[in-house]
Amino acid sequence: MIEDKDVLKEYFKETGGPDGGLVVLDSLNEWRHNGWKVGKHTYKIQAFAQVDVTDKDEVRQAIFGDVGLGFGVQLSNSAKTQIQTGQEWDVTTGRDSKPALGAVIMFMSQGTPRTVRFVLPGGESKK
Repeated sequence: MIEDKDVLKEYFKETGGPDGGLVVLDSLNEWRHNGWKVGKHTYKIQAFAQVDVTDKDEVRQAIFGDVGLGFGVQLSNSAKTQIQTGQEWDVTTGRDSKPALGAVIMFMSQGTPRTVRFVLPGGESKK
């Protein structure tokens, strides 16, 4: 099982230590070529591709085809706070509304019947 500490360890390895952000394409290439070692296991991905997010069928196929779909977003400080406190995130105004945090939100389908789940920054998973 991959735990939060494993994710943070890999993240800081790839960023060089400080939380200066991660280039997702570089990370995916690293994962595909060298894998991600967690304990005795090395996890690799075979491929990744860009999806046309305006094509509903392509988006559905990526989510429900056991592939998953990651969306890169720029979140504000207010959204970060809302997520960390378990609130629904919403648009706000003021100084905390400026983009401050890059994140990838993963959409996956699991179980039978299939349900779509997404993982927000901080690991919270919603249906």
